[in-house]
Amino acid sequence: MKRTTTIVLGCLLLLSACQKRARTVSLPPSPPRAASVPVANSVEAAPAPSPVVMTLESANHAFETRNYLQAARYYESYLRRSESDEFRDAALFRLGLIYASPETPIRDWVRATAFLRQLVSDFPGSPLKAPADLILSLYSEVAQLRADTQTRDQRIKQLSTELENLKKIDAQRRKK
Repeated sequence: MKRTTTIVLGCLLLLSACQKRARTVSLPPSPPRAASVPVANSVEAAPAPSPVVMTLESANHAFETRNYLQAARYYESYLRRSESDEFRDAALFRLGLIYASPETPIRDWVRATAFLRQLVSDFPGSPLKAPADLILSLYSEVAQLRADTQTRDQRIKQLSTELENLKKIDAQRRKK
């Protein structure tokens, strides 16, 4: 009985699946163009990009081709001339990277920090805020480690000097 039911259900499913076909719907023909409207007038010319946008594009190109000195000039010019906040966070971030990177001839951590901090404070919702925070915190840790290393080296030097003095005192006692 079970076997017969399974076969019947299988056949019904097979037959019902074979009969269903997707209906094709044809699109209505496009309306004819009016003869009085020329095609050239229906397409508007794209506006020329503003000088500010061109500066940003030049900065991005220079950055991508690793011309960091030129990119920094363009980004700083963009920040001075730009009125909108649309791409300022990206410009600040890239300036921070340029001035923080050891690859650049214009490495300046003070400027890098200033740009990254401005990004963090002025654009709290930017997706670049987290990487900027990370760079700032990592540099802070590196600076702290350097300070700790200098303190340790000074202490080692001081202890070495004291040890040498104690050795001299001990040598003088042994002579007597």
